[in-house]
Amino acid sequence: QDGLGPSRPLTFEDCVTWARLRFEELFNNVPRQLLHNFPLDQVTSSGQPFWSGAKKPPTPLTFTAEDPEHLNFVKTAANMRAKMYGIKGRQDDSFFVQFLPSVMVPDFAPREGVKIAVKDSEEEEQKQQGGGGGVSNLEDLDSQCQQIVGDLPSPSSLAGFRLEAIDFDKDDDEHMALVMAA
Repeated sequence: QDGLGPSRPLTFEDCVTWARLRFEELFNNVPRQLLHNFPLDQVTSSGQPFWSGAKKPPTPLTFTAEDPEHLNFVKTAANMRAKMYGIKGRQDDSFFVQFLPSVMVPDFAPREGVKIAVKDSEEEEQKQQGGGGGVSNLEDLDSQCQQIVGDLPSPSSLAGFRLEAIDFDKDDDEHMALVMAA
């Protein structure tokens, strides 16, 4: 629904903005949320440091267009999104370096009440709580479906609109560039 509504790109600049915000979410906000939930000085119930052994704390990245990996992620993600929506992409780094400072990136605010499974048993418990079925869950699902249908744009606003799916291909240099940048 979001890809047809408010996040539907109409210009290549919209695709670049989306890619820049994805970078922020994946490489800055998610690690910061983890560190909020599990601070560096967190200890387990047995008194051992939470971040020890194979469990290393994440390092949030601060975006800079001067970092080739950061720029490659945004450039490749923006071009792939543009391709999906039939928008002509761009490859020149100078365009990205010039445009990216104008993208408004919201400040990180940790979400309270986020439960992150530490053990496999906790993950299983969370899965069971989320989809247990029953009448109340079905009613909630029905109302969610109605909300989604109500939020979709009118069919007349989608006249001539085409969305092209992109299947991952390990032999496609653009696909591998995105994987390498991530």
